[in-house]
Amino acid sequence: MIGGKVQKPKAISEKKPKKKPAANITTMTMDECRRLGYECEKCEYWLASHVAQDIVGKVRVLDQQGPAADWAGVLKPLAAAVRKNPGVRKDIFGFVDVLAITDEGLIGIQSTTAENVSARVKKIREEFPEIARRWLNSGNQIEVWGWKKYEKAGDNGRFWQVERRLISHASLVSTLPF
Repeated sequence: MIGGKVQKPKAISEKKPKKKPAANITTMTMDECRRLGYECEKCEYWLASHVAQDIVGKVRVLDQQGPAADWAGVLKPLAAAVRKNPGVRKDIFGFVDVLAITDEGLIGIQSTTAENVSARVKKIREEFPEIARRWLNSGNQIEVWGWKKYEKAGDNGRFWQVERRLISHASLVSTLPF
C-alpha cells in the first residue's frame, strides 16, 4: 500500500528470448584472425556525407538557441537529404577491411559474404590494380575472406565458416574475353 492505494501485483510476463545480433562480417574476420594468432586492426571506417556534417553543425547552433529553436523546420529537410546521401564506407587503399600481422608478414583482408567473393576480387582487380600490385610487391598478401552461414542438426545449429581466397599477381590480370 502506497499513499493509501492498494497496488496490484504486476503480471508475470514470459520473457522473450533475446535475438542474437546480426553477424558482423568484419567482427567475425577479426575474431578469426585472433583465433589464428594474428594481430589485427579494423581498417574500414565511415565517412559521413557533407549533408550529415551540416546536420551536426545545425544541431549545435540550435542547442545554443535553446528550446525555442525551430528544430523541425531545420532538421526535417536535412534528415531527408541524409537519407538520400548518408555517406560512404571507406576501406584502406580501397580494399583492406582488416590488416593482420602474421609470422609470415602482413595480410590485407577484404571481408565479405561468400556470395560476394568474386565481386570483391573483381573490384580489387579493376579498381585498384596498381596499389594491389605494389602491396604484393612489398612482400604482403591480399586475401578475400568470404563468410557463409551453415545449418547443422542440434541446438540452434547455425554457424559461420570462412573461405579464404588468396589474391596473387596472376589474379590481378584481367581475364581476356577469348
